Order: sequence, then structure tokens, then C-alpha cells
Amino acid sequence: MSVKTPQPALHSEGSVGNSVLRLSWETASVAGCVLNWVHIQRILNRDAVMTGTRNRISMFLIAAIVAIVGGRAAHGLDLSVAPATVTTGYIDSLVIESGSSFDLSKVKVSQITFRPDNDVTDFRIRSASATRLDLSVDLSDNAELGPRTIIVTTENGNAEGRFEITQEPAITVAWPGGKTTNSWVNVSVDVVARGGVDLSQVGVSDVMAYPHDKLTVLEVTNQTKDRLTVGLLSKPITDQNATYTLDVGRDTERRASFSFADSHDAKVCQKAHHCCKKAASGGCNLCLPIDQLCRP
Repeated sequence: MSVKTPQPALHSEGSVGNSVLRLSWETASVAGCVLNWVHIQRILNRDAVMTGTRNRISMFLIAAIVAIVGGRAAHGLDLSVAPATVTTGYIDSLVIESGSSFDLSKVKVSQITFRPDNDVTDFRIRSASATRLDLSVDLSDNAELGPRTIIVTTENGNAEGRFEITQEPAITVAWPGGKTTNSWVNVSVDVVARGGVDLSQVGVSDVMAYPHDKLTVLEVTNQTKDRLTVGLLSKPITDQNATYTLDVGRDTERRASFSFADSHDAKVCQKAHHCCKKAASGGCNLCLPIDQLCRP
């Protein structure tokens, strides 16, 4: 009696999709989306038993994945960023470097994007060469902490780099502030310490409010190391969206901006402001200076 040799099983109707799915998972390397040609060859050999249309579909899908992943490798180039960790505030030099295949020499400010970017108050190109950009960047003292992405866009595609933001000593403002029994005080704001700032020794003479012709500092109350309330005498506020400034001296020497804004028609927040109340339309109903905390 003869013994039959097992034959390769033909693919089921869903096998093309399964093969391509395995291809996409097995062959895209995390480091650079480099295709593993050994796996491709195995899948091609296994798919060779398919006939006519199914075989052509398989080859088409594999070619599409090669093109897509290859395109990502060409246009998703990584940039190196130094220093890798920066603090909030002014950054004198943020250096971006690329490989020789991505030319940075003609990049303009309009081609550089930070993500997120709402707390990047300003940045400029100090110098540029084919493989190196040197930027100066001004981050808000209240900037969002954690990882940040910088994207450079040219006619040849995009390249991305990443860096980390940590907290520089700073203060933020919350309005309205704590209650007071001082009948002269008609506005109060809370000052909140960040990055190790100590507010426990700050006195009335150490706090200045600007503009002077609009605001006068009357008292400092509810004081702890991390927080205090400033009582102000304010002239009638005719523009609630106007920006005011609070300087806290002594050993702190910190400054923060704030406004008395209430909800308004939806709009996009201006530079150096953040959205505290999003509108259903996608705009913002309450924009405040980025030094000012959102009200609950």
C-alpha cells in the first residue's frame, strides 16, 4: 500500500488577509521600520500555491506594505535634540541634528512645529547648516511638563525629534483668590508655587502688580510655603480680557500674568494663552494667560 506525501494546504478565502497581517506585524522593525526579507520570502513561497487572482492580490498587498513602510522610513526620519532635557523658561540653545539625507540649511521658522505648542511663546533660528539647527526657545514658566516633539517640514518630507521639559522654579496665578475680611480689597488672586519656590516669607512689600494705575497690592494672607493670597484694590475693569502682571520678590523674583476673563463666544486662544473651557464647536470659551490656572 502506497503512502501519500502530505501536500501543502491551500489557503482559505481569508488567508491572503492573514498572511498580509502577519507580514505587517512580523516584518516592521521598531527601530526603523526596516522590512525583514526572510519573512517576506517565506510568505511569497507559501503563497505560490495560490492561483490567478488571489496570488495577484497577495503580491499587490505586499507591494503596498513595502511602499508604505519604506515611505515612512524615508520621510519619518529621526532628529536628535540636545539637550535632551530642558527646564521651563528661556532656552538659550536647543540644537537639532539630522543625518546627511535631510538638509536643514534652508529651514525657516515657519517650517518648525512644536507639539504641543500653546506654551511656546517664541522661538528663533540662531544658526543653520545642512545637518544642524540651533534654536533659542522661550517656554512659559507654566509650560506643560513631560515629553515634547519638534517637527521640521521640508519639500523632502518631515523629520521629528523629542526632548523632555522639567519644571523651573515659577509661580502661577488663580483667580478668584481666597476670601478676605479687608473691606478695601475688591479683587483677590491666589499665587501658587511651582518647582520648589518658597512663598512663606513673602510680605506685602515684596509683591507688585502691573499696571500700577489699575491695581494696588493691599495684603498677603492665607500664606504657606506653597501658596498665598494677594488682596488687590482694582479700578473698574473695562476689559476683562486684558492681561495683568504680578511680581513676587524677596528671594523668589518670579513673575506671572493673569486676567479677569469670563466665558465669551468661542474663539481660538491667542499666543501665550491656553484654553480653560472648550466649546462644542471646537473653539474655546475661556482663554487665560498660560501663567494663570484654569478655574474649576
